[in-house]
Amino acid sequence: MDINKIKKGTTTIGLVCQDGVILAADKRATMDTFIASKEVKKIYKIDDNLGVTIAGGVGDALELIRLLKYHAQIYKFNTNIPMSPKVASTLLSNILQSNKYFPFLVQMLVGGINNEGEAELYNIDPLGGYTKENFTATGSGSLTAIGILEDE
Repeated sequence: MDINKIKKGTTTIGLVCQDGVILAADKRATMDTFIASKEVKKIYKIDDNLGVTIAGGVGDALELIRLLKYHAQIYKFNTNIPMSPKVASTLLSNILQSNKYFPFLVQMLVGGINNEGEAELYNIDPLGGYTKENFTATGSGSLTAIGILEDE
């Protein structure tokens, strides 16, 4: 196999463990086969118990991160507890669903610890669908990543 013919793209991974959730991502930003940057942030801390990975349109993803951080702060202020991964996923799902005619071009993983101390991971698609997972991946490298996670 010629290494120069391998296309590069985004890969983010989420994995539920006994004591938490592991979120991982590559650091490259690509535009088709062109590597635009080798140092891109794709994992964001929302609160002490909550993180998100992004794949897709950076501008769309950053807007959703800003909205989620804002709502997480308000939620914590009003309830005196941090926003759980399930609540964050539902909020993102509602935002994405309400914009389905002009969609955010992004796929996200939401992971963290809920208010009962349990680790949770959710995979959110661009139109607002989401599923609870034990492990998953997003981005153009997701098929390979999931294959490795299932095999190992």
